[in-house]
Amino acid sequence: MESDVDLAKMVRHAQQGHADSLDRLAREVRPRVMVYLYRMTLDHHLAQDLTQETMLTLIKSLQHLKTDSHSSLWAWIYRTALGKGQHYFHKQGRRQNRRPTTVDHEILDQLEAHSMPDGLDHAQRGELIEAMSDSLETLKTTYRHVLVLRCFEQLSFAQIAIVLGGGSELRARLLFMRAKRALQRQLHNRGFGPRYFLSGLTGFALVTGLRSKSTAAIPAVTAEVVGAGAVGLVATPCGIGVVVVAILALTAGSALVRGPTSAVPKVSEPVPWGFASQLIGVHDPDGDGWERLIPFDGRPDLYVPIDPNSILEKPGANTFLILPERHWVELGFPGVLVDGPGPDIEYYCLKTDNLPPIYLTDANGRSHRLLNPQSELLQNWAYRVTFDLAHCQCPFIPTAIRIEGVGPPTQPDPLIWMNLKARVVPSDV
Repeated sequence: MESDVDLAKMVRHAQQGHADSLDRLAREVRPRVMVYLYRMTLDHHLAQDLTQETMLTLIKSLQHLKTDSHSSLWAWIYRTALGKGQHYFHKQGRRQNRRPTTVDHEILDQLEAHSMPDGLDHAQRGELIEAMSDSLETLKTTYRHVLVLRCFEQLSFAQIAIVLGGGSELRARLLFMRAKRALQRQLHNRGFGPRYFLSGLTGFALVTGLRSKSTAAIPAVTAEVVGAGAVGLVATPCGIGVVVVAILALTAGSALVRGPTSAVPKVSEPVPWGFASQLIGVHDPDGDGWERLIPFDGRPDLYVPIDPNSILEKPGANTFLILPERHWVELGFPGVLVDGPGPDIEYYCLKTDNLPPIYLTDANGRSHRLLNPQSELLQNWAYRVTFDLAHCQCPFIPTAIRIEGVGPPTQPDPLIWMNLKARVVPSDV
């Protein structure tokens, strides 16, 4: 495959009327568009028709294409191809009698020749690939789009945002995380757990690479693209030469296993603080309810009963909730917690020898403990505690926080915390 820089040069030459450059441009673009549309539609004949329409649109629009950015060129091409597919399905309706993707057993034989520590024999690997194909078909169209563009076409999230018709890079990243999670669930429902996810993606990339129908090279499904583990694939102009470059995160204890990658969305611009909007759960092992502290200068502090739901009534207000050891509360936020410039989570507590454990959660049972809190002593009686999520390795997109009580603080009172807030963006950005 020619470089992206050469593609921009070919477009410029074709715009100047060079017929050979137009031919080279078609030979470069058509195979990749064909593979993309085949993976989107899982119908070879339909993909051929849509590819032809895309190429005609490319030729008609040639004089208006901007060549200052090779990434924007490919984004325009994929967006055009996507539009052709969307227009077809809009006319035909959602349910189609598709021609199912069949497993190319010659490619499987090549793959089988290389040792793959996924524990599958030849027949099982074929079943895995068919399960992956069926799982992709059941996904929402937008989810399938973003998975194909990211995993197989290896577009950046900024490019994906353009292909999908605008929106932010953050929205594209969130869509990808949700799409990957939905695909993993579908694959699990078909009998293949998380350890087979990358093997399934790799096999699907191979059998949909149209080895006998085009000379398209197949981009590698890599750890950086998928987010965990990889099988690298090398393709030649005369057909797919399968080379297992590396298999990561498939076997526990392997020296090649990469560390976990974070699913916390990153943003480059400052994000406003957000306060909890939902009480997801509480744990009161003693069953004696909850109390809050009302401090008085020069007089004994007052302890009064409190309903934890009242924490949500005045967002940002200082509410001193007494949180003894083994007690916890989990609070949901009106969106997704993100990693932005500076601190991303903040709360206050009375001066203590043991800061309370803080966990990111997704409100569905998954949790990830935050480490390395930064604390600032205020007026010798309270701490301001912050967390920066820049180096957090949370494996899911967080939407909630759980805070737990620990051993007795310096004072005889149980641990008290207040004013929990985080950097949050709406989940539909």
